[in-house]
Amino acid sequence: MLKSRTLALVRSPALAAAWLLCLALLTPAASADAPAAMRVEGVVYLGGQAVPNADLVIIVSGTTWRPEVGPDGAFAFALPADDPDTPASEGGREAAAITFALGSSRVAGPRFASGTTARDLTLTFPAVDLVVSLTAVPMAASRAGEAASITANITNRGGVAATNVQLGAVHRGEFLTNRLLGDLGVDATAEVTLTFTVPAVESPTIDIVATATEADAAPADNSRSTRLRVILDSPPLVEDVSIGPALPVAGRPVIITVQASDEDGIASVTLTWDAGTGELTASVVEPPYTFALGPFAAGAEVSYHLDVVDASDPAQTTTTPPASFRVGQPATASSGDGAAIPSAEADDSTNGTSPAATPAPGVFVMLTCLVALAFALRARRPPGARR
Repeated sequence: MLKSRTLALVRSPALAAAWLLCLALLTPAASADAPAAMRVEGVVYLGGQAVPNADLVIIVSGTTWRPEVGPDGAFAFALPADDPDTPASEGGREAAAITFALGSSRVAGPRFASGTTARDLTLTFPAVDLVVSLTAVPMAASRAGEAASITANITNRGGVAATNVQLGAVHRGEFLTNRLLGDLGVDATAEVTLTFTVPAVESPTIDIVATATEADAAPADNSRSTRLRVILDSPPLVEDVSIGPALPVAGRPVIITVQASDEDGIASVTLTWDAGTGELTASVVEPPYTFALGPFAAGAEVSYHLDVVDASDPAQTTTTPPASFRVGQPATASSGDGAAIPSAEADDSTNGTSPAATPAPGVFVMLTCLVALAFALRARRPPGARR
């Protein structure tokens, strides 16, 4: 019976394949053990003092881990190992370097070894951590070639004093000004005002650079620097102020037109003027920036200035120098008998032609009479009469 069944399997390839598949599914596969984790234990120090609840980062084989650090600065963490049978990186590879990070500082640790424990790690990070914060905006006078000021605070947040503290303003790699402050104690803050000439570019970018060295026995590897980028906001540019007519006269309005620009946009243009009766103001928030004043009496002396405000925050203002104009009498023309006639009336009566070229009123009356007489004579001619 067994022999006949065996012959049947041989003679039927499909049946033999099915039996082999069943055997493969029923046979348990030999599984390799996953790589074991590596345990790391130690204490985090900053400037010789343990850091409670430190934000410690462990970097190994391109992966990062954040272990929990206790109030005493101690930590214990099991670093997973990478599984070589998977394409993804789950943890440390054998003999890979382990790096510990606290903020921007780095400390090298042991090599990764699966299934081992690295105990009593002492992670000591440099203590100096300078922070530069801007506390005042630049002065309004910040055009190219003018003086500008920036006030900054520099603070030592490290565990030991800092020495050789410097603060400077840099534009395109060149120092515009530099201040040497000297020593700065623990948790101490110094306020520094940097004054410099604005570079000849529109709204230049200025880097506030601070450097310091830790005042300990081995300061060579404990230097720190930080920078803060500031963009100087130039005030609005008043390109032109025109007045029309150029010679203001009594009885006619005076038009003042302003052309101004700013990279942040113009928020408002305000005109302040005084014709001898007190200051008056008017504002325009959209172009064209045009103001109509008056009309004023002849002999009036009108002083004025403009305040142009940009749309930046905080806003910058440009104030034009004081200016003034005097209102004169209207221009006049002379009649034939020597009497003065206002030029406007003369223009209206002559319609732009000279008085000599205008026909006298009597000529028009005579022509009208002749035409009327001709029509009357024709109407009185008897019927049939020859012309």
